[in-house]
Amino acid sequence: MAEFFFKYVDDETWCLTGYKGSDAHVTLPDLHGGRPVTVVNDDIFKGHAELESVVLPAHLRTLGGFVFDGCGQLKTVALPESLTEIWQYAFVRSGITEIEIPGSLKHIIPFVFKDCTRLTHVSIKPGVRKIFGRAFDGCIALKEVRLPADTEVSPEAFTGCGEVRIIRY
Repeated sequence: MAEFFFKYVDDETWCLTGYKGSDAHVTLPDLHGGRPVTVVNDDIFKGHAELESVVLPAHLRTLGGFVFDGCGQLKTVALPESLTEIWQYAFVRSGITEIEIPGSLKHIIPFVFKDCTRLTHVSIKPGVRKIFGRAFDGCIALKEVRLPADTEVSPEAFTGCGEVRIIRY
């Protein structure tokens, strides 16, 4: 059974600060004490090899660093439309195979998806303005990225990925 730990945030929302459990499929609470959960702190699932899927809170704005570090069995994470910030290394060494980036996230910063060696497809929704250098560093299986025509892509965004087909729409 999953157990979650929270910290109150000054804007009258909650930050998820800890997780204890061994479930393969985890749904994070959207509300705590009647108020939204807007932040998932660093390292929450770090090293949880049993994780296969995670549903993030609908009101989530910030996803911390190293959240899914080393979650090798993790295949799916649904990023909510409210998400505005993902910290470096959030998905490092995770097993995700596909990801859809919401348009509410304006920038994909360096190393967010570093060494996601099973990641094959990325879909980016309109609203994302820039993919920074090394955002997908070492994603050796990455084959296809779909993104809006106006999204700026750093020349080093896909360093260490092999041949990546960029499809602009």
